[in-house]
Amino acid sequence: MKNKTCIATVAAIIFMSVGNVTCSKDGGDDFFIPILENAWFNKDNPDDIFQISGPAQDSVNSSTFTGTEDSAFVVSYAFTGSFTNHNIQFTYDNNSGVKSGKTYSGTINDASTVMTLHNNDLGDLVLQKP
Repeated sequence: MKNKTCIATVAAIIFMSVGNVTCSKDGGDDFFIPILENAWFNKDNPDDIFQISGPAQDSVNSSTFTGTEDSAFVVSYAFTGSFTNHNIQFTYDNNSGVKSGKTYSGTINDASTVMTLHNNDLGDLVLQKP
């Protein structure tokens, strides 16, 4: 009788554990709506401001947006981008000098306050809301 009770208990524990693993946030069912519209500051250069308008659609987890990068040292560079959940990317327009056609890709955190981005030519970029 003790063996059957022990086996049943172990089976119940395994069953409950498997349910928790498959329902975890890391399982790929990530539904996230970032809050993008704001001024974002380059962490390494607070005079470098990214003004994001948008997104094109409200209350969705995937959309497009537009924006500009403004710095005290350069003219404004325009870009367009998109996001799906935490994944975000934007590409500079063809009038953006050395940045023309270059794309930053990365992620946005759960609080929509930090974007961690990368481009092979331009390097890493961390944008923060004030």
